[in-house]
Amino acid sequence: MTDTRPTDQEFLEYTVKALVDNPADVKVERKID
Repeated sequence: MTDTRPTDQEFLEYTVKALVDNPADVKVERKID
């Protein structure tokens, strides 16, 4: 079954890009500690 909803990481990246002045500089990384 395929899920077409965006992941939380994609959602976060989209939201941040909408807020900042230089969306091309936005990069989202996930680190598990």
